Amino acid sequence: MSDTATPVMMPTGPKDDLYNRPAKKTAEPASARTPEPPATDPPAAATNRADAGDDAVPDRYARPPKSDRRKIVDGAFSLALVAAGVTALVVLKNLKEPARPVNRVSPAPLVEVADVTRHVGGLDVLSDGIVVPYRLVNVGAEVGGRVVSMDPALRSGRYVTAGQPLLTIDPETYRLEVKRLGAEVRSAESSLAELAVQTENAKASVLIARKDAELAEAETAREERLLQQRSGSQAAVEQARRAELQAKDKLQTAANSLRLLNAQKERLEVQKELTETNLERAQLDLDRTVVTSPVDGVIVTSDVERGSQVQQGGALFTVSDSDKAEVRTNLRVKDVAWILAHPPEGTRATDRTPGLSAAAAAYALPSVPVTVNYELAGNTYTWRGTLSRVDGAGLDERTRTVPCLVQVDDPQSVSMAGGSGALPIAAPPTLATGMYVNVQVHTEPAEALLEVPEEAVRPGNRVWAVRDGKLMIVELPVAAIVGGKVLIPPTGAALQPGDRVVTSPLPSATPGMSVRVAGDPTNEGGGAKAEGGGDAAAPVPGPSGVAAAEGESPAQTAGG
Repeated sequence: MSDTATPVMMPTGPKDDLYNRPAKKTAEPASARTPEPPATDPPAAATNRADAGDDAVPDRYARPPKSDRRKIVDGAFSLALVAAGVTALVVLKNLKEPARPVNRVSPAPLVEVADVTRHVGGLDVLSDGIVVPYRLVNVGAEVGGRVVSMDPALRSGRYVTAGQPLLTIDPETYRLEVKRLGAEVRSAESSLAELAVQTENAKASVLIARKDAELAEAETAREERLLQQRSGSQAAVEQARRAELQAKDKLQTAANSLRLLNAQKERLEVQKELTETNLERAQLDLDRTVVTSPVDGVIVTSDVERGSQVQQGGALFTVSDSDKAEVRTNLRVKDVAWILAHPPEGTRATDRTPGLSAAAAAYALPSVPVTVNYELAGNTYTWRGTLSRVDGAGLDERTRTVPCLVQVDDPQSVSMAGGSGALPIAAPPTLATGMYVNVQVHTEPAEALLEVPEEAVRPGNRVWAVRDGKLMIVELPVAAIVGGKVLIPPTGAALQPGDRVVTSPLPSATPGMSVRVAGDPTNEGGGAKAEGGGDAAAPVPGPSGVAAAEGESPAQTAGG
């Protein structure tokens, strides 16, 4: 036998056909080959192999296909494994002991609380404001002329007193007018004196003429009696009558003269009175040539100089009244409503003016006390004032607030309310115009307010109150926040002095939930809350936070 091995034919088709076609045998003589029946549908691998031709690369890693017996054995083994797994699963499921229910509990949340207390004192409404003049007096020239003198104090920023002469207008023209009118008054007085003499003479003439007329009338009567007695003549009677008429005519003339003199007297008296009036006016104009300050205050503007010509009614200077001062501040409508509802005793408008009408009282504010504070270099200076009135007829259209005026009766009465005073500075001498200040309007509610810490108030003005270990949510009618305290009126609030409110955060707060109060000795040994929502007082949680089941210790439950 030859040592050389018979060469093996390697497959030449693609790798996809390695397991779908039989391996080729060694070359045999053509006579020894058994003819194979022709395949009606050759596999795709054979087609691909025929297409590849002689250039195909032989696959060295192809393995021979399994035999039919091996395939049957593998399938039976797989089915046996699946059946064994299913059987083991069923057995384990039947052997497993049913789990007993475990009551899981969690401790009630621990919270920090603060007490609800009564507020001592009233309630201050806080705002800011600016100092404005109490009065600005514009002084003008009441007479025209040239300014001949001016006081050095007539300068902007200088302080002047009421009645202090500040400038003089040339008085010569007005002095001459006074002199002329004085002479006319004296002339009228002389004329009246002369007329008085004439009147007395006329009165005497009237008396004489009346007596003469009476005598003439008596003489006529006597002559008529003589004529009736045939002792007289007709000529004598006629002569007597003529004399009587002449006497009566003289009486009438004298009476007319007296009445004329009386009319002249009335005319002279009216003329004298008119002249005296003109004299008073001239004297007033003469006095007005000296211009004085109408009030105590500070000169704001000066529009005149010495030697300038001024016209009647022309502006001279403006002075600010310093006897009082006012602070303009804007209050919220809510604050004004609180002030109207809680004014101190005796400060209402109707208390000050009992006969005030209802319409006037609707626009009046109570004269509640006000403290005006001014900060300067770390120091706080204060003035005392009162709420005076509304500055205008309604709300400010831009800010929707109520503009109000605070009146300070003594702007120079200042006191230091806070600060160290270490800086070598002087206190403001007065409440000057233009200062930006803080305003405290003091009110006194009829009932004492309640205090709640500001950190206890939640969004929506709600607090979490704790009563008997249960949480309750209370909505507050907040009046104000002062110094970290929320002030609430007792009327309408569900809180009472001594109630406790939560100041620490809670992940979720529901009414009626159990809570533990920090530092409360009653919380020891209890306070657990079941997950289902009810309290679990009997089971005690073990180290793992799981309550022990009935008949087992906490250690066994935790370890199992």
